[in-house]
Amino acid sequence: MPEAFVLQTLCTARTKASPRGGFAGTSPVDLLVSLPRELVRRTGMDPGRVEDVIIGCASPNAEQGANVARTATMLAGWGNMPGVSINRFCASGIDTVATAAARIRGGDAELVAAGGVESVSRVPLAAHPEVGEIRHLHTVGTSPALADVAALVLIGSQDAAKRLGVAVLIERVAA
Repeated sequence: MPEAFVLQTLCTARTKASPRGGFAGTSPVDLLVSLPRELVRRTGMDPGRVEDVIIGCASPNAEQGANVARTATMLAGWGNMPGVSINRFCASGIDTVATAAARIRGGDAELVAAGGVESVSRVPLAAHPEVGEIRHLHTVGTSPALADVAALVLIGSQDAAKRLGVAVLIERVAA
């Protein structure tokens, strides 16, 4: 069974979730689009080698709704590739990494991009998709931990890393 390795990690700055926050003027998709572009710039890899893109998002509606994974990679110039968005609330991003690693260990893929995006400044956490009202989880609305951030992790087998010439930056993805 192939092992899964983290080959590259990227993250935007983390800014306060507020109408005056650092990313309040940036759409979640634009925040995320910068990461696939930077991944290609840093690694020199052909994005066509990536077999899937998995992005977590706790409030997948409004500007970060639909399939934000596919939208962002298409806008980043990665072409017509598969993508899926996962909502596991606070565990959305880490679940994408676990899912990508499972696909690699299972032999279903060799190279997967996984990560997450959340723009609480523009799409309030747990907001109703049509009216922007918080219908539940109202107690988290005032948390100082809320932030606007996007992250992307390239996960692959050791063979994929060798073929791409990408060094394994972080140890094996935990089982």
